[in-house]
Amino acid sequence: LLKSIPLKPHMDCIIIDDLYEIMREVKNFAELRNIELYATWPNIFKHPKYSSNRLVKQNFETIREFWQNLKIPMIGNPYETMYSSEYFYDSLYHLNQEGVSQRTSKLLDQLSGFSVK
Repeated sequence: LLKSIPLKPHMDCIIIDDLYEIMREVKNFAELRNIELYATWPNIFKHPKYSSNRLVKQNFETIREFWQNLKIPMIGNPYETMYSSEYFYDSLYHLNQEGVSQRTSKLLDQLSGFSVK
C-alpha cells in the first residue's frame, strides 16, 4: 500500500501562514538563551512520483526558503530523508528501529559539518 500512494500533502501546494510568527518567537527565545537552532527535513516516504513532480519540488523549495528567511540553518535536503517502505513502522511518518538507526546516523554526520557560533 505504501508504494502505491504518494502523500497528498507533498502533492498539493503548501501554504505557510502562522508558523512564521511562531517560529520567530521560538528563535527569539533561543537567542536570548544562547541556544542554536537547526531545521531538518522530516522522515519522508520515498515515492517515485516525488522525484519528477514539479509541485513537490516547489513545496520543498518553499520549506527551504521558510527556514532561510528565519535565518535558521537547514540541514541536508529532503531527498536525504526519504526512506523506502521497509523502514517505516506504523505510518508514513514513524520509522522502525532500522530506519531510526539510519536516520540518526545520517543526522549525526550532517550535524558534524555545522560549526557552533
